[in-house]
Amino acid sequence: MGSQSCHLTASERVLSCPPMMKMNSMRAVAVAVLGSLVGVGCAPCPLPVARLAGPRTPAELDKGCSKGSAKDCWDLATMVWSGEGAPKDDVRAVGLMRRACDGQLPAACAALGRAYLLGRGTAVDPAAAAPVLERACDDGEAAACNDLGTLARGGSGVAKDDTRAEQLYRRACDGEIIEGCGNLVGVLRARAAAAAEIAPLAKRACDGGHAPSCNEWALYLWTGEGVARDAAAAVPLLGPACDAGRARACAYLGDALMAGDGVAADPARAAEVYGKACDGDEASACLALAKTLDSADAARATTLYGKACDGGQAPACAALARRLDRGEGGPRDAARAAVLYRRACDGGDAAACGGLGVLTLKGDGVAADPAAAVALLTRGCDGGKDGGAACGVLGRLIERGEAGQTVDVYKAYAAYEKGCDAKDPRACALLARMYERGGAVDKDVPGALTRYQAACDAGEQEGCAGLANLLRTGSGIATGKGEGKGEGKDEGKDEGKDEGKDEPRALVLATAACDAGSDYGCWVQGSIVKAGIKLPKPGVSLKADKKAAKALFVKACGLGYADACKEK
Repeated sequence: MGSQSCHLTASERVLSCPPMMKMNSMRAVAVAVLGSLVGVGCAPCPLPVARLAGPRTPAELDKGCSKGSAKDCWDLATMVWSGEGAPKDDVRAVGLMRRACDGQLPAACAALGRAYLLGRGTAVDPAAAAPVLERACDDGEAAACNDLGTLARGGSGVAKDDTRAEQLYRRACDGEIIEGCGNLVGVLRARAAAAAEIAPLAKRACDGGHAPSCNEWALYLWTGEGVARDAAAAVPLLGPACDAGRARACAYLGDALMAGDGVAADPARAAEVYGKACDGDEASACLALAKTLDSADAARATTLYGKACDGGQAPACAALARRLDRGEGGPRDAARAAVLYRRACDGGDAAACGGLGVLTLKGDGVAADPAAAVALLTRGCDGGKDGGAACGVLGRLIERGEAGQTVDVYKAYAAYEKGCDAKDPRACALLARMYERGGAVDKDVPGALTRYQAACDAGEQEGCAGLANLLRTGSGIATGKGEGKGEGKDEGKDEGKDEGKDEPRALVLATAACDAGSDYGCWVQGSIVKAGIKLPKPGVSLKADKKAAKALFVKACGLGYADACKEK
C-alpha cells in the first residue's frame, strides 16, 4: 500500500500499523505478528517485535497445526509473517492466521482482520475483515474493536454508523489501546460533545504517545475548555501541532508569541506562524497578521483583511470597510464599504454597525434613510467598547434633534458618556463641551479641559476646537496661581478666566479644526478673528476682522453649530 501514517484520522485511512497497546501473554504474540508491519512503511509506530521462545521448530508447529492445534497454527503464523525462525511468507501467514482464528484464538482473528485491511498476504478486503474483527472484539481483543470502529466510522466493509464507531472506540480505549482513545476524541469532537468529556481523553491519549491527541490537548490547554487553562503547558505542544499542519494550533501559537502568554513575546515569529495558520485557512490568523502589517504593508494587509472577512471574521470585514470608506490604500468606494459594513454588522461588530449608520445617514454609497441610520447607530452604540464612535454620532443627532430625533440633552449626554467610556475621542470631546457649558449637567470646566486635551491628542478635531476655546478665554487653564478654585460649578462666571489664556495657540488649533470640518472650530476661529489678538507678539498679532469673522460664522452655521447662526 506504500508508505502510510499510523495516525491518520479514522475517516481518512485504512489502518496501516498496529495500535499501541499494553501487552500481556497472548497479546504479546499478536504484537509480534503485527509488529513486523513496520517494514511496510510504518516507521512512526515504534512497536517491538517479540521473538518466540521455546524449542519448537517450524516443522513441529506445522505438524501440530495440521492436527488441528490453533495455537500451533498461530505460533507458526508469527514466524512466517515476521521471517524470524522460518522463511518469510505473507500469504502462508494469512492462511495460518485464518486457521488459528477458526480455532477460536481472538488474537489470530485480530491479526487476520488487520491483514485484510492492509492487503498484506491477501487482497485489501474490509468486508472480509469486519466479521473476524468483530469476533475478536467480542472476545476481548481491544485492538480489534479499534479497527472495527474505524470501519464503522468510514462505512467501509460495514454500514456507516458513528454511534457504533464511538462505542467500539470506547471499548478499545477502555482496553488501553491508546489509538482508540485518540479516535474516540475525533468522534466526540465531530458530534460536538462537551469539552469536559473530550479533554481528559485527549490528555490520556497524548500521555500515551498519540501525537494527534497531543495536538488536541494543546488546544484545550490553551483555550481552557474543559480543563484549567495553562498557557505555559500548552505552548510546547502548540509548536509540534503547528508543524503537523494544524492551522488553529499555529493561530494560538501566534497569539501566545504576540502577547507573551506562556512564552517570551516574539512578534517576528508570531507573524511567521500567523502566516502558516492563514495559509491553512484559519481566518482569525489572517486577521491577526493583517493587524501587524496594517501600516508596514498596507497592500498585503488589505488582502489579508479580505481573506479573513471571507472566512467569517466580522472585525476583518469592518477593517476592510473602513479602508474603503476612507480611501486608504486605494480609491474611496463607499458602496463596497457599505456592503462590508453590513456583513460585519450582521456578524456582531458594533463599530461596523456605526459605520454603516453614518453612510446611511448621509446617503453615501447606500440609499439615505434617517430612521434606519438611527437604528444602526443605536445598535452600534449598544454594542459596548467597539461602538464608541456610534455613540458620539447618535448623541449629536439627539442633542440637535436631527434625523427625526426629539431634542433631549440628557439622552445625548448618556450617549456621549457611553461613547467616551468606550474610548472614542469624538464622544469624549462632545461630552467635554457639555461640561464646559453646564446646564444639562453640572458645569465642570477643568473636567472639560482634561477631556478636550485627551481627544485633541488623539487627533479628534472637535477636541482641539474645545481646547482652543478654553485657551481663547483662559477658562479652566491652570497656571499655578489659579489652581484649586473649585470644580467650576458656579454658572455665573468662568472659574480661572484669563489665567491661562493663549490666543495664538487657540487660533492655530481652531483654524485646523475648522479646516477639518468642525463647526465648533469655525465658531471659535471666528470669535478670535472678530476680537483680534491683542498680545503684541511678533508674528502672532491679529487685528479684528469682522468680515472674515462673519464668513467663519456662516461656515459654522452651515455645519450645524446653532450659536454661530445668531452671530452671522
